[in-house]
Amino acid sequence: AGLLGLKLIQYCASKGNPTGVNKQAALLESNEDDYGAVQLYESCVKSGRINALLLFNLGWSLVNGQGVDRKDVSRGISLWKEAVSLA
Repeated sequence: AGLLGLKLIQYCASKGNPTGVNKQAALLESNEDDYGAVQLYESCVKSGRINALLLFNLGWSLVNGQGVDRKDVSRGISLWKEAVSLA
């Protein structure tokens, strides 16, 4: 069941599903690939396929400087506010 679960996560993420992206990004982060996770979050934002958790996670990365070249506290807080409006 574990392998099937991973394949489902990868499939959902490949289709731009925000929940699938969040799960795949969490797997990347657990393997210390914060940059890969942020790239997934950003691709969803650019395509307009977002949910509150995805915006929160990207905002957290920006505020804390995880997976990005430099912190962007202002944008991170803006994403958090957008996440609240979706929740």
